[in-house]
Amino acid sequence: TTSYFLERLGISSLEELPPLAEHLPDLGDLGEVLDSVGG
Repeated sequence: TTSYFLERLGISSLEELPPLAEHLPDLGDLGEVLDSVGG
């Protein structure tokens, strides 16, 4: 469950999660990324 997941991460709410968008590929690059991982 979400609360268990957060507890295991050592945080108490979803707002404490770091932003992830900066680690995701741009939509224009998504096809290339999927090809490289066999998707």
